[in-house]
Amino acid sequence: MLKTFPTLFNSMRKGLVATSTGLALTLIGGTPLALWGQGATPVGLSNNTPVSATSIARTDSTTPAPQPARRTALFGNSGFYLSLGGGSSLPSLELNDRGYEPGFNLHMPIGYQRPNQLLGVRLDLGYSRLGSNQSVVAYNGQGQVLGLPANRPQIYSATLNMTARGQIGAVGVYGVGGGGIYRFHSFGQRTPIGEELVDESEMQPVENSNGNRLRRNAFGAQVGAGMEFGIGAAAVFVESRLVNVFGNTQDFLSSQERLRDRNAIRWVPISVGITLR
Repeated sequence: MLKTFPTLFNSMRKGLVATSTGLALTLIGGTPLALWGQGATPVGLSNNTPVSATSIARTDSTTPAPQPARRTALFGNSGFYLSLGGGSSLPSLELNDRGYEPGFNLHMPIGYQRPNQLLGVRLDLGYSRLGSNQSVVAYNGQGQVLGLPANRPQIYSATLNMTARGQIGAVGVYGVGGGGIYRFHSFGQRTPIGEELVDESEMQPVENSNGNRLRRNAFGAQVGAGMEFGIGAAAVFVESRLVNVFGNTQDFLSSQERLRDRNAIRWVPISVGITLR
């Protein structure tokens, strides 16, 4: 019985030591294994995973570049402009008193005036035709009054003008003035216009007074004003001018009649049209 108890105690001690040793080895060896297992396990991504720089770069590269704004103005608001208009031509003073009637005109200004600047320059190309359905008052070589069938004179013009422009609210206002060449067609030799343009030495007999083959150039001046209303890149304008064409200087110096009439041909064109810038 005494020998059995020590033997049993030794067996229990050896078993306890073996168990402790195995547990220690298990703890020591389990940690690297667990760490290795965690490293091998894939990590799940959350719904808020950030987009990589490569994805951002690809997105930007596919976005179209903004297009420059298209210019709607004809001349890109550079200061140049082109106008087209037409309207009535009203004979003034002597022409009106001696039988001429209103006609029509065509008007094409070509100009340059920088935005927000006061002064500009303008070339005016024009055509006017005065009306006449009745006879006009003329004079023969002896100063006698004649009633001649009136032609409808045609007048081509090219003038260079200065302009001055301002703004009143939404309305642009401007003045224009200058001078140039006026070419007269179909005016009749001894008509009031013929008297101013043709030398007496060139005059034909009275019965041939309405010959229309003569062409005469004369210098003239004009002054006027207008206003325009902007519509997008264009503008509608209304303009009126007084045209004064100077007659034959030699006749002016020698004739009291022309001195009283101021030796001039005058009419008033009134135009409505559109301006493109």
